Amino acid sequence: MLVDSGGHQLAVTAGPFPDPGPSRAGVILLIRDLSAEAEAERVKRYFVSMVGHELRTPLTLIRTTIDLLHGHHAGGLNATQERIVEVLRQNSERLMTLISDLVDMSALDSGRMQIVPASVDLIEIVRRAVRAAAGAAGERKHQLRLVLPEDANTVMVWADTPRVEQVLSNLISNAIKYTPPNGEIDVRIEGGRAFASVAVADSGIGIPPEEQAGLFEKFYRTSAGRRTTGGTGLGLAIARSIVELHGGEIVCDSDEQTGTTFTFTLPRRPL
Repeated sequence: MLVDSGGHQLAVTAGPFPDPGPSRAGVILLIRDLSAEAEAERVKRYFVSMVGHELRTPLTLIRTTIDLLHGHHAGGLNATQERIVEVLRQNSERLMTLISDLVDMSALDSGRMQIVPASVDLIEIVRRAVRAAAGAAGERKHQLRLVLPEDANTVMVWADTPRVEQVLSNLISNAIKYTPPNGEIDVRIEGGRAFASVAVADSGIGIPPEEQAGLFEKFYRTSAGRRTTGGTGLGLAIARSIVELHGGEIVCDSDEQTGTTFTFTLPRRPL
């Protein structure tokens, strides 16, 4: 039990104190002052928020400049310059993702992240996410397919569109990264009575059963992820938190032979 006493946060734990002699039996009371830990957590959240803002602003300008060079708006580039600009572009995008993940995780930990749900068409949200990922999938020669329900033109859900797009972006980009070239990635939508679901299935390297339990924990990275890609290990933890804020759930299914499928659900109506 947490108690706020005169500006101090105290953790109070009580338990029975057994004794053979009934007259000596009683209760053990353990009081721990958590004020220092609480202050450290407050400073950490402030630091992450401040650094995130201070880094995002100049990085946005850097990305804009790189995009101008990449689009030949500042003159033509030779082959060597094209390669250099592409490396800059990829790494600036990676850095922006890392910053965004840290800021989002800080907001989730502190309870500051809020969702603004509305009645939206899940098919349209997923279609946009697949379209946005088509370029990255094409670079690795993947077949990225959108599989829609046969009996519905729309699947309405009660959700925050930008946050759902964030979850989809993370799942699809992971599928693209961890699937060897010439792979297959299917994004399937199913409409249920109370909840609709989205599944991102790939033909990639799979995830060992012993590693699946930690997938949605902060900073957790699989052995394959540590060997082949960068990242903070926050993407799936953030995705789970966003889905749970909606009242849904997210699960992983992988047998380490036929790829991996991540499935998450969203409510059809307000809960």
